Amino acid sequence: MSAAEVKNLPQNPPSGASDMAHIVLTFDNNKLASALYGQFDENLARLEQKLGVDIRSRGNQLTIKGSASAAEQARRALDNLYGILQKGVDIGQSDVDGAVRMA
Repeated sequence: MSAAEVKNLPQNPPSGASDMAHIVLTFDNNKLASALYGQFDENLARLEQKLGVDIRSRGNQLTIKGSASAAEQARRALDNLYGILQKGVDIGQSDVDGAVRMA
């Protein structure tokens, strides 16, 4: 079962930016979501920097915006990291980097 739920799949706005995506993820555990984001959202910032996406958090919900391929890669990386947290293992920057490479 997926740790995150995709609420909104890639959209094609009429502006011609057909490769842009908007993905919303909802996590079922607020404590794990907080650990996923990192202190001061540092893990999200690292993903943004590495993948060139925009990630916004609101509670246990994340919105990912960017190119379709980068947004999907960010979604897979976040899902993988959340799975690690569900097993009771803490994550750090090296885990975020590894999740980006594996996604």
